[in-house]
Amino acid sequence: MGTIIKKNDELLLKLTSASLLTIAAQEKINCYLQKNLEIYNEIMEDEEAVQYFNLYYEENECELKQVAKESLFTANEAENSFNK
Repeated sequence: MGTIIKKNDELLLKLTSASLLTIAAQEKINCYLQKNLEIYNEIMEDEEAVQYFNLYYEENECELKQVAKESLFTANEAENSFNK
């Protein structure tokens, strides 16, 4: 097969061109993956942070609701005192 390729300049040129195109395409894919890997990592970090927040809120749901209720009550008292 190697002899046939060496003797046929057109076939050798086509194979070389195909190889160069394949290498160029692989390099473009590598650049794309490297560029988007940073974005992907940021998304995964954000998703992990959201999961931690959800766990925190699930564990402290009653306390957080109580604090929110007290804060609303305090805000209403402050608003009433300003209105008087």
